[in-house]
Amino acid sequence: MLSSAAQVKPGEIVEYRATYTNSGTEAARQMMATLPVPAGMEFVGRTATPSKLEASLDGRTWASVPLTRRVKQADGRMAVKEVPTSEYRFLRWPIGTLAAKSARTV
Repeated sequence: MLSSAAQVKPGEIVEYRATYTNSGTEAARQMMATLPVPAGMEFVGRTATPSKLEASLDGRTWASVPLTRRVKQADGRMAVKEVPTSEYRFLRWPIGTLAAKSARTV
């Protein structure tokens, strides 16, 4: 059951929904729905809908989820590690074309 964000307590899960509406008379093309992850909140991995999304740590550099980074290990070798979702600051979904007079929720 969903309730108002005003009723959320620390540690509870918040579901964010954003609806993008094209009220124009022509289709909007190559749309990307972008949402910030507010300070004090953390993205819960593998919960987004639609599940094909990108994330950013800085709002400028984007990659498909899960994000990864190269990390130097104790022995000097480099390894690819998953970035903790607590570091995600922005999420975005490729909406593609949004027909005139239509909407899409992410």
